[in-house]
Amino acid sequence: MYGWPSPVAHFAVVQPREAGLVPVVDGIWLGGDEAAGALGERHWWPLVTVDPVVSGAAGDELVAAGGYRLDRDPPDRDRVVRAAADALVAGLDSPALRALAGLYSDADPVEIDDVVREVAAELDLPEPGREAAVWTEAGIVSRAVIEGRQEPWTLTAWAHQRIGHDGGPGLLALVRLDDEYAMIEEVPGYYEVPDRQERLRALDDVVRAAATVIVAGETDLTRFVPVRWRA
Repeated sequence: MYGWPSPVAHFAVVQPREAGLVPVVDGIWLGGDEAAGALGERHWWPLVTVDPVVSGAAGDELVAAGGYRLDRDPPDRDRVVRAAADALVAGLDSPALRALAGLYSDADPVEIDDVVREVAAELDLPEPGREAAVWTEAGIVSRAVIEGRQEPWTLTAWAHQRIGHDGGPGLLALVRLDDEYAMIEEVPGYYEVPDRQERLRALDDVVRAAATVIVAGETDLTRFVPVRWRA
C-alpha cells in the first residue's frame, strides 16, 4: 500500500467485437478472468505506451536526485520523491520505485537512502553517488542546450554553481567557459566593442560542442577552451 501519494483512479479498456482488430500499441488483450492476476500487483500503468525518451529522462533524473540525496548536496528531501513519482508516470516500475514514490519527503533519512539504493539496483541504474549525479545532470542540461530549449550559457552557469573552481577536472572546462562569459559581459564599454556579439557566438559554439560530447558520454573536456577576449 502507498502511504503517499495514494491516487484513486479507474480506467476501463474495452475490446471491440469486430474480428481482426488488434491493439495499436504493444500489448495483448486480457479476459476478465486474467486481468486481476496479470495487473493486480502493479498500481501505476501508462495509459497508452511508454515513450523511451521520456522514460530515459525520468531515469536520468532518478540518478541525479538519488546521488545528491545520498551525498547530501544539496540536502533536498523532496527531489528524489518527486523523481520517483515522475518515473512511475513515465512508465518505469519496480517495487522499490513504488515505495520511494510513496514515501513522505520527511520520512526517516536512513529509510529514504536505503530505498534510493534499492531503486538503482532494481532498475539497473548507476550506483547512486555524487559523481554519477553530477555527470547525469550535466547530460540533462546539455541535451536541453543541444535541442535549443536552453541557451548555451546555462550549461556553464550550472557547472559554475554545481562544482565551482574547486571541483573535479572533468567539468572544470565549463567553469572556465563561464568565466569567459562573465568577462565579456563585464568589460567596460562592451556595448561599443564591435566584435562582442561575434565573441559571444563563438563562445556559444564551443559550449554546444562540449554539450554534444557530454551527451555522447565523454568526460574529457579539456580541449574546450575559452574564446579569449582581446580588449
